Amino acid sequence: MPHNLSLVPAQSMTRELSLEIPSVVRARNLICGTIASMPLELYRKSTGEELGKPVWLDQPAINQPRSVTISYTVDSLLMYGWSVWIIKSRYAEDGRPASFEWIPNTRVTPYYSGDGHLIEGYYIDQKFYTNDDVVTFQSLNDGILTTGARVLRAALDLESASSNAAATPMPTGYL
Repeated sequence: MPHNLSLVPAQSMTRELSLEIPSVVRARNLICGTIASMPLELYRKSTGEELGKPVWLDQPAINQPRSVTISYTVDSLLMYGWSVWIIKSRYAEDGRPASFEWIPNTRVTPYYSGDGHLIEGYYIDQKFYTNDDVVTFQSLNDGILTTGARVLRAALDLESASSNAAATPMPTGYL
């Protein structure tokens, strides 16, 4: 009888557990590091003309280098499929965002409308932020913690089994 994967219960996977898998860490570091090192430029969509950079484009968060903020944003997209920045300050003349802070996904809880179809804001550390106070980055796919949970769990189980086998070797012959 063929194995039916739909009968296998979905197992939860955390970012911390997935980063115990060397190949996941290597892929994550390669992807995040590469994207974080790319320069960010601003262009007018209609003409392709390069525009001047707002300060936040070179350093979105005032408390960390741009590469760190971008790396964590890409990490969130890879792991969860979405990422959130809080708007920390705005330009006085027109209210445009001037600086941001990346927020770990584990600290964010979406708040849905009464019918459950729209996100009206986010609770971050139990404080409510409207959609006007956050910027969300959304992937076209769910993160690997969802889509790859079974495979990631199997990799951890295999690592555990091999460590256990190495710690308690079986005799190879009889006397």
